[in-house]
Amino acid sequence: MTYQYNYSFLSEWMKANKKISIGSILQAIGTKSNNSLHMWEQGMCAMPVIGLLRFCNTFKVPISAFICNTGEPYENDVMPSDDAQFEPDGGYITDATTRQPGERRPLNPTDVTPTPSNVPNAVPIEKDTSQKNVFCGNNDEGGNNMELSSLLELQTKQVENSAGHLAQQQKLLDVIMKQQEQIEKLTQLLQDRKDRSKGYSMVAET
Repeated sequence: MTYQYNYSFLSEWMKANKKISIGSILQAIGTKSNNSLHMWEQGMCAMPVIGLLRFCNTFKVPISAFICNTGEPYENDVMPSDDAQFEPDGGYITDATTRQPGERRPLNPTDVTPTPSNVPNAVPIEKDTSQKNVFCGNNDEGGNNMELSSLLELQTKQVENSAGHLAQQQKLLDVIMKQQEQIEKLTQLLQDRKDRSKGYSMVAET
């Protein structure tokens, strides 16, 4: 596993959802600061965790759009324990309008108004329907156990293959982004040289 934050996704999402107002985005994240949103959109820094959760819960965006595993997929799912704590000590603030400057208690990430949105770069997960009738025609307990084991094994392999495919795709996107940044820098350097050459020509003519 190698988890990384996708600094460009918020910008991509905002371009794909121009009909959603800035005010709605700020309300979803739980901030009144346009400057903070601008910094997140420009990829200058990562969104805070609670704001990120509120954004994803509001606009139905998978958390994996921001937190990407660019390494090998993890083999197992991690389930919350019986003692898992889903609220901070002292609880969440229930009314955003009463939140004071410098308030440390966060807003509840689940207390949002769901709003459908376009999710850039979404890749459908392929489903294997070839085994949908795997239990038909064999009703003995031993046969069902064997078939269940085979089905679970097939499903596990499918999840691993899908995760690996997504990881490879993310790596390719990262390479493309880096190449685009290099092209922009080279283009700017060429433009600077042209501007300097024009300046020298004007001085020489005078």
